[in-house]
Parts: sequence; C-alpha cells; structure tokens
Amino acid sequence: MKVGAVLILMISCEDLYLDRVRQATVSWPREDVSFDAALELALTNYVTMDWDYIRDRLRTAVSSERTVGTLMASINRRVRTRARRRSLEVAARRRNTFANKAGQ
Repeated sequence: MKVGAVLILMISCEDLYLDRVRQATVSWPREDVSFDAALELALTNYVTMDWDYIRDRLRTAVSSERTVGTLMASINRRVRTRARRRSLEVAARRRNTFANKAGQ
C-alpha cells in the first residue's frame, strides 16, 4: 500500500493470526500471550477472516512441518471454538437486549 510517496507493507489479519498460532506452539499445551493474541484476533475479526485460507495454510504446515503444523491445527481448533462460542454469546445478548427494548 502506498500513502503519498511512502510504501507501507502490511500483514493480513489471517497471516498475523497464523503467526500468533505458530508462536503459541512454543509453550503448548500451556496457553500463553501468543494464544491470547490469536484468540483476540479471531474474536475481533471472526466474521471477516478468510477461514478457508487459514485452513489451507494449516494443511500446508502439517504436510511440510508435521509436528509444528499439527500443533498449529490443534491450537487453531481451540481458538476457533472459543471465538465461535463467544461470538454466538454476544449475538444472543444483542438479540435479548433488542427484544427487551422492543417489549418495553
């Protein structure tokens, strides 16, 4: 991306997420700051993230780096499960709030 005359390099949300998932393999199964960062990225971008791209990148990691790739896939499953659950809880709270306001 270019802003004025300055070239700015950016990492995609998906690649940043994968980087945090990879970093989380270091202390696995203990959840550390990298796991928390991956979860935060998944929570704040759950709807817009390209999960197919992430799945494909994880498959590549599993085939090229069996141990790390397998750990990354495991961490991804745990992060996605929590993010999905949390996003459903938030949506339910919003619906309840809306329903309560409409019923008043």
